[in-house]
Amino acid sequence: MSHQTLLRYNLTSRDHRNIPKRQTSESMLPSIVGLRSVSLRQKKINLQLSVINLRFLVFCFLFTILLTSLHSLEISGKIVNDQNLPLENVIITTESKTAISNRSGFFDLDQVRENEKIKIHKIGFEELEFFADKIPQKIILKKKAIEISGMEVVEERFKQVLTETSNKIVIKVEKKSENNAADILKETPGIYIQGVDLPGERKTVSLLGHKSKHTLILLDGIPLNPSGQDFDLSTIPAEIIDNIEIIKNNAQFGSGSMAGIININTKKSDGRFSLKTGQKIGSFGLSKTYANLSISNRYFYSYLYAAHNSTNNDFLFNNQSGLENNLKNNDKSVQDLDFSIGLNSFPMEIEYGFDIQKFFRKYLSPENITIYDNSKLEGSTNRHKIHLKKEFSKINLISNLFYFKDRSSYDNTESSWFQILNHHFRNSRGIDTKVSFKKEIITFDLGTSYKYEDFASENETNPNANIEKKYRENYAGSGNVKFTKDFFPFTSDLILSSRIEKHNNFGNFMTYRFDTDTKFDTFITLIIGGSFGTGFTVPSFYDLYWNDGQAHGNEDLKSESSNGGQVFGKLEWLKNSLKISLHSNTVKNLIHWTRQTDYWRPENIETVNISNFEMDSNFNFFKHFNLGISYLKTIAKNKTKGGDFYNKFLPFIPQYNFQAILKYEIKNFSIKIMHTKTGKQYTTPDQLSEELVMPEYELTNIDFVYDFPYKNLIFGISGAVNNFFDEDYELYKYMPQPGRNWQVCFEVKYGI
Repeated sequence: MSHQTLLRYNLTSRDHRNIPKRQTSESMLPSIVGLRSVSLRQKKINLQLSVINLRFLVFCFLFTILLTSLHSLEISGKIVNDQNLPLENVIITTESKTAISNRSGFFDLDQVRENEKIKIHKIGFEELEFFADKIPQKIILKKKAIEISGMEVVEERFKQVLTETSNKIVIKVEKKSENNAADILKETPGIYIQGVDLPGERKTVSLLGHKSKHTLILLDGIPLNPSGQDFDLSTIPAEIIDNIEIIKNNAQFGSGSMAGIININTKKSDGRFSLKTGQKIGSFGLSKTYANLSISNRYFYSYLYAAHNSTNNDFLFNNQSGLENNLKNNDKSVQDLDFSIGLNSFPMEIEYGFDIQKFFRKYLSPENITIYDNSKLEGSTNRHKIHLKKEFSKINLISNLFYFKDRSSYDNTESSWFQILNHHFRNSRGIDTKVSFKKEIITFDLGTSYKYEDFASENETNPNANIEKKYRENYAGSGNVKFTKDFFPFTSDLILSSRIEKHNNFGNFMTYRFDTDTKFDTFITLIIGGSFGTGFTVPSFYDLYWNDGQAHGNEDLKSESSNGGQVFGKLEWLKNSLKISLHSNTVKNLIHWTRQTDYWRPENIETVNISNFEMDSNFNFFKHFNLGISYLKTIAKNKTKGGDFYNKFLPFIPQYNFQAILKYEIKNFSIKIMHTKTGKQYTTPDQLSEELVMPEYELTNIDFVYDFPYKNLIFGISGAVNNFFDEDYELYKYMPQPGRNWQVCFEVKYGI
């Protein structure tokens, strides 16, 4: 065995630590050369092994990713509440990811394993949990009360009465400086408010160019209009309103809903405990003091509101001839008391409420017209309501009972022309009951209703004009079926409604309506839909029986009937929207008051057509800024063939309405600028004289709201300047509107 071989053997078979530490350099040299050769060869082998190991690890890593991608999911969906309204800021979590639903209720998650659990969470709602491969594309969260340190937390009470459709408008009343329901509605596209734009003045609403009496006003689902008449929206204070629902065109709610229905839902509570008081002052002697108290817990909720409002409303104006007139003797005062209480601890929900209002109004009397000098109307309204609701597993039972009592007296005994002292009495009572069944894709409603109404008039100055007590009653049955089909990202709705109504004076009426729409619902939403229906309106007591020196009723009047529909398309993206609608309605036997030789008398117009083009848009291009633009073009013509006024425009209907609202809002402050332009109106059925045409006019209103919270208190100040540029205009001949006017409100709220 050679020396090198022996050395290699010793190095590999014996512990190198046994080699003597002290060796001569000559004796170590062969060993070092041998070690270097072994070391280089070993490094080469180790390097080759490292490359192989690295390639293997990369292969395993890529193979793992491939397997993971084959078994991972991309999940997207929409979260709504049990009323099918989208829920924002819902938290969606997995073991490693979190997402939050946007304003439209949408969310998405990627690279989620099939067997991974996903939790859906939002305070005030039941928490849900799904496996990733089993999660539905549309998730419905149900309300659930929870307790935190003795406090009950639940989703905000947001009551709605009308059937949910894509074409329904819902106005949520929050920070508002308005005085009454009419002031809130005037910002809504397609709505025209008629009446002097001052607190205390009578205001009615026209939908899509129809007469005011063709829009049925509801309060918590109960009709307010006297049969065949319009309703004064200025009598509903803004402070008691929670939200307003609007459905246009032949809504199925009985007489008076040919143009649509507006349902005003009142506040039921304003927190666990809150006390609010406010003082409003303004032009023309305006003074309004109000207060409300709200209590809510798991057993009951209650809301109390009281207010006193007074103003003189005297102002100067320039008529169309450029002459300055004085609107005088126009004092107004109103006192309101509203109360509601609901019980939650009973086997069913029970709610009782009453509204009491006393009013005093002097009527408009321009300086050169003395016929109404010091004329006044005073009286009271008393409304009582009971609401019952019982929820079963999939069936809801709702019943409303009501009793209304109205008294008023008109006094014109100081007039130098003729004297009238007249007393009016109206009572109404009724009940409506609805059973609702909901299961998966179908919702089915069946309802019955009964209403009794009587009217009488006593004329002290002319007993021959007395109207003895007249009454009418009607019975109705209704049905409503809604089909909803989701095939994500599409949702289709079909609603079929019908109503049969029997009036003791006018016979039987059967009406129907169908709505349909399809929604493409992702991060951009496109909705296309339409509706068609029929409606009717019976003549009012005044239309039939009124009899004094200026007006005579007509007992031969026929009931009005209508048929028509609408088509619409709506695009929504982020917080922006654009909607285009076309409406058309044909009215038969339209009741219209016309001037005879020396008095006014109502007559039936055989055929009338009302068509509209409507555009409504809303843009949020910049943070804190919102711009809303709407336009309504109305063509309302007499289509009675062979008549004297065939193809003539109907009087007192603006040919167009344009509205632009710019709003800036940040934290507790908001300011709003509203500019409107109203088209010309004809005042006579023949349109022979341009001098009798009411010209178009433009108005600009500005209002602001600022809240300052401090501990449990919120101090608020709001104000408005109406007719900012002091425009001179009239709605009717000798019916002037006020110039620039202002109001400011100071408010304090304590709440826990």
